[in-house]
Amino acid sequence: MRPTEKIKKLFVKSNVTVSSELDDKIINDAFQAFENSRKTKSAALQPNIWRIIMKSRITKLAAAAVIIIAVLIGISHLGGPIDIATPAYGLEQTIQAGRGIRYLHLKYFAPSGENVLKEAWIEHGEDEEVKNVRVNYYGWGGHDMVQVWREGKTLHLNKTKETLNSFECEVQTAKMLKFASRYDPKQAVKLLYELEKKGEVKIEIEEPSDEAEPILVKGTYLPGTYCLENPTLPGFQDVLYVDQATKLVTAIQIYELMEDGESKDCGIWKCVDYREPLKPDIFNLEEEISSEVIRIEHYTGADVNDQGLEQGAYTNQQVAFIVVQEFFNALIDDDYAKAGRLFGGMAADEAEERFGDLNILRIVSIGEPVKSEKPSGLRVPCTIEIESDGKIIEWQPKGPYVRQVYRHAGHWRIIGGI
Repeated sequence: MRPTEKIKKLFVKSNVTVSSELDDKIINDAFQAFENSRKTKSAALQPNIWRIIMKSRITKLAAAAVIIIAVLIGISHLGGPIDIATPAYGLEQTIQAGRGIRYLHLKYFAPSGENVLKEAWIEHGEDEEVKNVRVNYYGWGGHDMVQVWREGKTLHLNKTKETLNSFECEVQTAKMLKFASRYDPKQAVKLLYELEKKGEVKIEIEEPSDEAEPILVKGTYLPGTYCLENPTLPGFQDVLYVDQATKLVTAIQIYELMEDGESKDCGIWKCVDYREPLKPDIFNLEEEISSEVIRIEHYTGADVNDQGLEQGAYTNQQVAFIVVQEFFNALIDDDYAKAGRLFGGMAADEAEERFGDLNILRIVSIGEPVKSEKPSGLRVPCTIEIESDGKIIEWQPKGPYVRQVYRHAGHWRIIGGI
């Protein structure tokens, strides 16, 4: 309904009898005065509205119309500028606007704005919870990498080193979900709101008068709170760009807060698309893994003694040698509980399923452990005698690769290469 039609209805309800022609003239005069006042920002010109109206042939009725208009459009107090009253922006508006959005595609640009350093895809379930997350790192530290979180399991594929780390633990899940909540435009505002209540973030909102300009939501993090398990980080600030029309976040700029009070531009996440369904296999890495990839599975048992071998006074080379020796001896003895523990905490039934068909007869030789860059750790060259298809042959695995247990530096385990 047009504003003039709303005002006519108010006249009718107030039992004021006027002609349609008179109605139109009163209302048009009033709105013309209002529009004239909006074209200037000078408070000194505000009384012109009343002078224009009172010069009309209709005085009291016209004045009444102006009062009604003032109520409808929210004329400011006397002495201030006249403008249409619009609700102040609130974080809940963006939270509400994001409901029902299930697919997100993001790109992270370097401070120069030219190079895409990272790319992410996020899928939400019908319950609004995060269902799948994928992040591509392009040339990150000299490596091309992919991280995927799916059904509580995190896969980290290093395409440069051709290694695939598999994590099924709460720590990696928390990291991936923290990433999604911080840079997913659907959740970023909600996260800031929750952290502000905990006193970890200070929020500032800048709402420009130009409707074409974005609303800025600045979330300033206290030092040591920006990333999980890294209390040494300085303070950071995320600046969210919110479209005034849709109330959706379109970009997130990241700044590192320096000790001298300056801020360092770290780059910007931009939303490529909100609604386009993602490719069905975008979260399935199997199609992208080469046959040469080294699979590394990380098991996170509650008891560190169920993972690997304690180093004690041994050197790195010595403990790596012993781990490999003990592992193959355990397989010869069909001790899959021990073999699984030396493989990093794998359950006995899983170890039997994985290694039971090797039919190991004896260890022929174990060489000196050497440093390995793919994957990082030590490679322990060895020759193993096995029975295959009724024949006894000597087998030399590409590994085994040995290194410290994830999150438990005092224990060593085999991570792959078998």
